[in-house]
Amino acid sequence: MKVKNITIAIFALTILIILWLFIDERKRSKKLESIIQKLNREKDELQTGYLDLLMKYLESLNSVEPSVIQELKKLKNQIDLLDEATHIELNSVIKQVNNNDVVKAVRDLAKIVENKLKEKAGQHVRFSKKPMLHDLLEFAKECGWINDQMYSNGMFLKEIRNKESHELAVEFPPHQLGMAMFSGIEILYSVCRPPQTTSN
Repeated sequence: MKVKNITIAIFALTILIILWLFIDERKRSKKLESIIQKLNREKDELQTGYLDLLMKYLESLNSVEPSVIQELKKLKNQIDLLDEATHIELNSVIKQVNNNDVVKAVRDLAKIVENKLKEKAGQHVRFSKKPMLHDLLEFAKECGWINDQMYSNGMFLKEIRNKESHELAVEFPPHQLGMAMFSGIEILYSVCRPPQTTSN
């Protein structure tokens, strides 16, 4: 009788432990899921934050075509094309804009564009020139990563970067700086876009 009671007690205890583990696992799973959702929300807010700020900046100029703002809104829908490191770098660019260091922000944005193009061009055997922004933009245009307009805007971005790096007290009209910011971000998204698959 004692053996039977001990067996039942052990069996009941085992079931209780399994139930407790199961309930605990579900609680931990829900908590983990909640944390992941929170982090994803924060990530999305961070990633769209700098684009919102750029839109406000462009809108405040009152000289930017509405089509530019529309294009920027389209870019926001493609937010996940950029990796986390690029988002962090872009966030530092936006901090500079907030501190009214727009020319420096454009210079740093040009560096981000150059590094992203260098990374992508480095994977192609065809790219044999020096990995300078000019050569990288030409190669990106040849490969169809960017269009002619983006290439032209990228060259302007390079011009601002070079002047800021080599001259003192560089000044540009605000609308040109706004367009340079927009162009740099547009190039980043275009370069990071996955290749289009053609259906047979």
